[in-house]
Amino acid sequence: MHRAMNSRLIVPAGALLAGTAALILTAAVAAGADSGEADEAGMMNPMASAQATDRISDHFVTFAGGEVNATALVNGLHDGTAVTLTSTANGQTTTTNITPPTGPMGYGNVFLSLALAEAELTKLGITQPTAADVQAALTGGSVTTGSGATATTTALTGVLVLRNQGQGFGQIAQTFGVTLRSAVAAARAGMDSDEAAEAGRPGEAMKTPDRARATDRIGDHFVTFAGSEANADALVTGLHDGTVVSLTSTANGQTTTTMITPPAGQLSYRNVYLSLALAEEDLTKLGITQPTAADIQAALTGGSVTTGSGSTAVTTPLTGVLVLHHQGQSFSQIAQTLGVNLQTAVADARAATDANEAAEAGRPEEAMKTRHSGQVTDHLADHFATFAGGEDNATALVTGLRDGTAFTLTDTANGQTTTTTITPATGKMGFGNVFLALALAEEDLTKAGVSQPTGADIQAALDGGSVTTGSGSAAVTTPLPGVLALRNEGQGFGQIAQTLGVSLQTAIADARAGTDAAESAETAEAAEAGHAAAHAAAMRLSSAVAASANANAASGSHPDLPALSHRPDFSAVSRPQVPERPVIPMRPEISQRPEVPQRPEIPVHH
Repeated sequence: MHRAMNSRLIVPAGALLAGTAALILTAAVAAGADSGEADEAGMMNPMASAQATDRISDHFVTFAGGEVNATALVNGLHDGTAVTLTSTANGQTTTTNITPPTGPMGYGNVFLSLALAEAELTKLGITQPTAADVQAALTGGSVTTGSGATATTTALTGVLVLRNQGQGFGQIAQTFGVTLRSAVAAARAGMDSDEAAEAGRPGEAMKTPDRARATDRIGDHFVTFAGSEANADALVTGLHDGTVVSLTSTANGQTTTTMITPPAGQLSYRNVYLSLALAEEDLTKLGITQPTAADIQAALTGGSVTTGSGSTAVTTPLTGVLVLHHQGQSFSQIAQTLGVNLQTAVADARAATDANEAAEAGRPEEAMKTRHSGQVTDHLADHFATFAGGEDNATALVTGLRDGTAFTLTDTANGQTTTTTITPATGKMGFGNVFLALALAEEDLTKAGVSQPTGADIQAALDGGSVTTGSGSAAVTTPLPGVLALRNEGQGFGQIAQTLGVSLQTAIADARAGTDAAESAETAEAAEAGHAAAHAAAMRLSSAVAASANANAASGSHPDLPALSHRPDFSAVSRPQVPERPVIPMRPEISQRPEVPQRPEIPVHH
């Protein structure tokens, strides 16, 4: 629904200040601003400060060992006061005190400090740190991994110690051998209820991490990968709890069950997400985009997968993401072992949910749960109506790629209609993959100078072929490898973007901007139509008034005023006599002023 163009937005002063503080805080947390942040500048009220504490602590609940510990860490680092962490194991409760050497810190610095501490411990294979591990990562000390003969003790300098020595967070990250960007990304992905927060859920939902919401939100990313919503939820729950996962698949009327036993024990939701993202990327690299339960089992816990058939069949052994993680490898190391890119894996997983477009558009979570295919199709088609040459073509594109069936695009030019039939080489695709495939195809054509593609151009961009720009001697023909052809060869979308020489992020942004432009155009058209209708109504009214006035002028009457049978005659009434104004006597003449005698000369003294 669009608001009226002339409606006035009235924002309460309190809401405006709260919004300003929130914007300042968001920028601070995102950029890791130094001590001149919003709260130090007096811009953050106590309520905003509490909200900031809740928001940041949500990222580190698993890292800190609980919501209370996470809140204590954020408050203590922010205020520069001693922090007490409490942990309970085997019925015994222990407390660990941490005294920040840095003094008070801005919320941005608190976030970055904790993110780097977590990244350093993760690099060492510590994903469920004890309070003593957290203390060592922040203020220095040693941590031990493994046990018995394989035990390894590592000395840590401490994030806060290095910060207190004057190092910037980028320098600290280099000292640890990690990247600040990856640390921040991992922290953002790693809160027990971060998915609810990222979906714009109320702050109260973040304060009470909800297993069901977290499971649903992460499971949404892997429905296509897991084969169904039930399988996706089972994977997330089993990996998080460290319990056996049962995956069910049905083919040719037969139902099979595959059991997966996680070797790594319990995993945080962040680690569950990264494990599944890397497993999916590992299979995609091999050309498996619709894995069976057995394929997923091999990708997670080790085994072998087969691609192709007959004489072209290829069997590939997989070590298993969870096995590598259980051996102490960080997810960055696992990605390197698998020969994939962690950021690309995360990006593909985020983009590839069956209902992510509905979620990213701010649709209700109920819409995500029911996964209304028609609504998602409409939403995706909106992004590509201009690219496809019309709404019908865009819908045909999305539906065909989604179902893996042939679809027909229709073009009309100079009174002639042509049709182009495209048969996807990839088989069925998730909505996220459909979006990425079309976004990259559009970006590839734009790069070649084709901004209003024909059906044949779209076919070339998807399946491979050539496009021609210009005409006559200036004509240029460009061969295109085809997004779907590359995808069918096993390339991830990040790899496809590199092959095409474009940026995946730019392609996504341009596709999203296409929808904004279309919506803006629709708004403008609606506004213009409204203005035109108002103008037409005004002209009709003006014409009616003019016609009425002309008719009245001809008849000498006014239709709206009753005729007066008798107009009173005022001619006999005399106007009262106004007396003449008295003559004002002239002002008497003033006599001339007497002359002033000249001043006598003053004698000169010698």
